[in-house]
Amino acid sequence: MKRAEAQASTSAQIQRKLEAQANDLDRQGKRWWGRAEKDDWNAAAHLGKCYEEGWCGVEKNEAEAEKRYKAGASYGNALSLFFYGLFLEKKPERKSEAPKLIAQAAEMGLPSAVKWCKDHDVPFQER
Repeated sequence: MKRAEAQASTSAQIQRKLEAQANDLDRQGKRWWGRAEKDDWNAAAHLGKCYEEGWCGVEKNEAEAEKRYKAGASYGNALSLFFYGLFLEKKPERKSEAPKLIAQAAEMGLPSAVKWCKDHDVPFQER
């Protein structure tokens, strides 16, 4: 998206800025990929987000995103649980699964999950 924005811009300064942002996202994606392959579940969650959104030089692929989230969630990774819950929340047929996953992440102390639960009146046991 950043590269497309850069190409569409008529300002050389904005083009350089957007290209730099795109290059940074690509570097992050490569780091997450390597760490995810070594069972770093936070990295796997970030890589899942790249697949879900089509970021970091990968094609949008919801099946791959779900695979990455599910793997981390099965190991009890809070970020994976949170991202997986947000992912499922967008699926009408699976939306009801989201609060439980996000509440699990909130119970582990993930601030974004705690906020989501409070904003959506989803009960969880605070530490």
